[in-house]
Amino acid sequence: MSQTTLGMPFVIDGPIPAPPKFRLLDVATIVESDPHWGQGGQVWSYPPDLPTVWDPCTLPSSSPRKATGGEIPLPVFAAYTALLAITCTSRGIDPDDIEGYQSRALAAFTAVESYAIESEISKGTLMPLNPHFTDGSVTTLAGGAAVTSQIGMSYLADAIGGTAKAGVIHGTPGTITAWSKEFLVYEKPGGLFTATGMSVVCGNGYLGSTPAAAVTAGKAWAYATGPLQIRRSAVTILPGTAREALDRENNTITFRAERDYLVTWDTALQAAVLIDWTT
Repeated sequence: MSQTTLGMPFVIDGPIPAPPKFRLLDVATIVESDPHWGQGGQVWSYPPDLPTVWDPCTLPSSSPRKATGGEIPLPVFAAYTALLAITCTSRGIDPDDIEGYQSRALAAFTAVESYAIESEISKGTLMPLNPHFTDGSVTTLAGGAAVTSQIGMSYLADAIGGTAKAGVIHGTPGTITAWSKEFLVYEKPGGLFTATGMSVVCGNGYLGSTPAAAVTAGKAWAYATGPLQIRRSAVTILPGTAREALDRENNTITFRAERDYLVTWDTALQAAVLIDWTT
């Protein structure tokens, strides 16, 4: 069969959006719980203290008392909504194919939804009172000076090691690429990990995140935290009809894919280091 070479361009569906690998949604624990989390939540953290040793044969009068527990973090997080819109002119909408436009909004949102929570938890743009990686509680490693990829990874590894528990390392795609080139991170079943088995997030939403002044090209901040949890609703497509979606002033129709989130961690570990890829 010969191809048609004359006439208007044929409409071809674009590639289906695909989510990137190693995103925060893939590393954090998705928690299924009752719906009250939509009101926000206060995290009841586990004790952050390190264990000590005790000699039971020493007389109490000549030995310090057994250690008492320190302060337990009780951070409060508010929930928020992530959304992505698809807008078309009303002339281009087929009233019999509304579900087609809604499904396109859903496909695009599913691919990029992790970006929204990565950006928010690393910058606190929408909810600045929520704990986030760059708030006033962050511990800046290496005195805030830029360090090499390898040295930066070592700082973060020791920050996690100081908790004696598992943790998570967070980096931008450029930082992860630099670490990968030096064999500091490895893809294994279940995700991306360091040589010591710590989980690594490659967060597109971390781009531009900084606890200090803006950084120059070739540099980016990386972070260490404890494990994170995500509570989220089902995705909804709003509004439900073309009539409700119609903006008569602009003669456009907009559908939005939306999902509610509550993203939390215990805040006991919150460290940052500035990575210089160029050295």
